[in-house]
Amino acid sequence: MLSGNPGSLPLLSVMFFYPILFLIFSFLYQTDLRADNVLVFFKISSWSLVILQLGFILSFFGADGQLFYDFIHSVYSDLAVIDAGDSHLVFTLPNVSSLLFLLPFVFSYYLFSDKSNSLDLLLVCLMFIIVILSGRRAFFVSVFISLCLVFILAICFGLYTKKMNKKLFILAAFVLLCISYVFMFTSFELRTVIDNISSIIDFESNVDNIERVLQFYSLFNGYADNPLLGLGAGAVGDYIRSPEQPWAYELFYLAFLFQYGTIGSLIFLSGICYILFSLTLKLKLNCISVFDKTIILCVIAGVVSFLIANGSNPYLAKFDYMWIVFFPLYFNIYISNIHNFQLKTLGNK
Repeated sequence: MLSGNPGSLPLLSVMFFYPILFLIFSFLYQTDLRADNVLVFFKISSWSLVILQLGFILSFFGADGQLFYDFIHSVYSDLAVIDAGDSHLVFTLPNVSSLLFLLPFVFSYYLFSDKSNSLDLLLVCLMFIIVILSGRRAFFVSVFISLCLVFILAICFGLYTKKMNKKLFILAAFVLLCISYVFMFTSFELRTVIDNISSIIDFESNVDNIERVLQFYSLFNGYADNPLLGLGAGAVGDYIRSPEQPWAYELFYLAFLFQYGTIGSLIFLSGICYILFSLTLKLKLNCISVFDKTIILCVIAGVVSFLIANGSNPYLAKFDYMWIVFFPLYFNIYISNIHNFQLKTLGNK
C-alpha cells in the first residue's frame, strides 16, 4: 500500500485477511467429520453443477422456452455465455471451473472404490461431456496429469487391484460412447476439440497464448529486479493485461513471484506441499481404512488438477476458490485425528 500498488487491497483481502478468518473459524472444527460425509457433499455438488450446466445449454436451445437460460443470464449477466455455431458449441458459467476439482475427484472415486455404482459412472460421463463443450483447454492437461499421479500413488500404496482394470475399461467405453453421441447428433465437430487441444502449444497464432508470452517476459523481468521480496501485493508490470485490473495476470505463479518474491512464494509453496505430502504419507498407515484412503486419493487428484490449471488461470487470486486450499487442510486434520486416536488406543492397551 505504501508503494502505491493499485491492487494491494483486493489481493491482500484474499492472501492475508481470508486466511486469518479461516484460522478463526477453524476453532469451530468438529472431530466427528467422516469421509463418507465428504463424499456425499462432493457428490451433491457434482450433480448440482452438472444439472445446472446441462440445463443452461438445453434451455438455450429452447427445451423450456429459454426460461432457465434467461434466469441464469439475469444472475450472471456477461459471465454466462453460449457461443453456438454450425460446427461448434462453446459455453461458460463461472462455476464450471469447479470441475477442475470435481471431475478428478469423482473419476478417482468410481475407479478406486468398491462402493461406486452406475450413477457414479454416469456422473463422470456427463462431466466429460461438459468439459468438452466448455472449451476450457486447461481441463485437458490438468485433469490428465492429476489422474496419472493418482494412478501412480494407488499402485505404490497397493490401492490399485486387477478388478479395477474392468472398471477402467467400462469407464473409457462409456465416456467415448457419450462423446460420440455429442458428435453424431449435434453440430459439434471433432475437429473443433482437436484444434482446441493443439492450440495449447501454439504460441505464434493463438491470441491467448501470445498474451501469456507477453505477460511472462514482463513478470519475469520485474521479478529479476526484485527477486527476494518482490514488488508487493497488487504491483503492476510493464505489460498490462486488464485496464480495469492492471495487477491481474493469467500466469498466477509467475505473478506471485513477481509480487511476493522468492521468500513469499516459498512460504506459500511450503504450505501447499505440506498439505499434499501429509495426505500422501497417510496412504501407508495401516490404521486408516481403505475407504478413507480412497477419499484421500480423490482429494489429492482434485487439488493437483486445480493447482495445475491455476498456473495459467488465476483462480486462487479470488476467494471463490480458496476452498481448494482450505478444505484439504481441514480434511488432513480429520485423517490425523484418526491416526492419533488409533495410537492413543494402542498406547492404553
